[in-house]
Amino acid sequence: EWTPRYMYDPWTPQLLRACAPEARVLVVLRDPWERCLSGMAHESRVLGRELRGANGDYLRLMIRGDALRRSRYAVQLERIVRCFDRDRVLVLQYEHCVREPEAELERTFRFLGLDVPRSGAIGQPAGAGRLRDHELPAAVADEMRMSLAEDAAALARVAPEIDLELW
Repeated sequence: EWTPRYMYDPWTPQLLRACAPEARVLVVLRDPWERCLSGMAHESRVLGRELRGANGDYLRLMIRGDALRRSRYAVQLERIVRCFDRDRVLVLQYEHCVREPEAELERTFRFLGLDVPRSGAIGQPAGAGRLRDHELPAAVADEMRMSLAEDAAALARVAPEIDLELW
């Protein structure tokens, strides 16, 4: 199973290449800011009791830093394309998949060398609701957004198929 959380780990692409050198790699990216907010909210739920303890401020800072690093996709994708030829890596954009699910499913099946399913095979997207904003000081949020915007520009050089206008 290959998911974005594994893309974050620097050793995973090399291990995957060693185990399956002919693999085709699917990467699904979503709006980095929404991913960052979601990551912070998830970790805050998981560590809820600890966040109210003596180390709560420290843990909140660690959660923010981790969520930001995981939402910076360019270096993560660069690691993958160093291990696999670019034509063996399909980069999908979540927002585009939601807007054009049939076309993106068809593109994915073609990439995998599989028969394309009949039209209408897709149900409604799960979790299409808006994420609740995580409480952040405005200056911190601005700095994080700027960092993600810089990373998105670098990502566009590695994956020009990403439509930054959707983010």
